[in-house]
Amino acid sequence: IDGSLTVGFNTSGTMTTAGQASVTNENKQYVYPIVTINGPSSGTSRIYSIVNQTTGTGIWLNLTMSVGEVITLVFDPQSQSFTSTFQGDITSKILPGSNTAQFYLAPGDNVLSFFAASSTVTGVVSWQRRYNGVADLVSP
Repeated sequence: IDGSLTVGFNTSGTMTTAGQASVTNENKQYVYPIVTINGPSSGTSRIYSIVNQTTGTGIWLNLTMSVGEVITLVFDPQSQSFTSTFQGDITSKILPGSNTAQFYLAPGDNVLSFFAASSTVTGVVSWQRRYNGVADLVSP
């Protein structure tokens, strides 16, 4: 055995898509994101995970979305909520091992990975600017 890993696959069935993007937090402190996921253009799609590769924190999901459905994941611990326009509160769809209280964007570039069962599912990351004192309000 030479230590190589060989991965095989079946060429029939459903394709699962992963996407990765860089998000820049220009604040001097970490910020808690709001992740909005828009459902697939047809049928349904399973949503598997959102991982911040920069901080090593991930959210693993057992969630299926439909056409027209919008998921909103608010990670701010003071106002955390995980909702769907079709399913209501989806907190129970977040799997053990996820760390919702520590899912934040570090200062600078953050690489986020998103794993879904459809290439037409889209995600948007936004956040509130965070101020820790008067010094943060004054531009250098």
